[in-house]
Amino acid sequence: MADNEIRELLASVSALEQCRDEVEFSWLRNFWAAGQRHSEINAWWTARIEELEAEKWNPLNSIAVRFREVVQKYKHAASKRVCARFEETRHRRVRLRKEWQTRYNDDIYDKYPVWHRPIIRPPLDIDTQ
Repeated sequence: MADNEIRELLASVSALEQCRDEVEFSWLRNFWAAGQRHSEINAWWTARIEELEAEKWNPLNSIAVRFREVVQKYKHAASKRVCARFEETRHRRVRLRKEWQTRYNDDIYDKYPVWHRPIIRPPLDIDTQ
């Protein structure tokens, strides 16, 4: 693989992962963390967030996971820099998901009515993505 191709691939990987993280951590998790009642009284936004998750984040997430699987499978042929970039972004995502898991498990939510507790969405898949 030529050096310019590796640079282009690294830029694409970075853009994909940055977009994926932005949608997951800045939009989806923040919206659903407000709870069921919030989603009910903000029906217009709920529909848009569900659409964002179903039509944008899920496909984007699937592409990123599949791309990572291909790079891992052909690790010997892939650039060390490409593999390292995937590992960096995976570690970052695992750290962010663990932070969200800690928030979701906070004892303070036991004092809230069920409809005010966070909705864990999208699912926290800490180990694989």
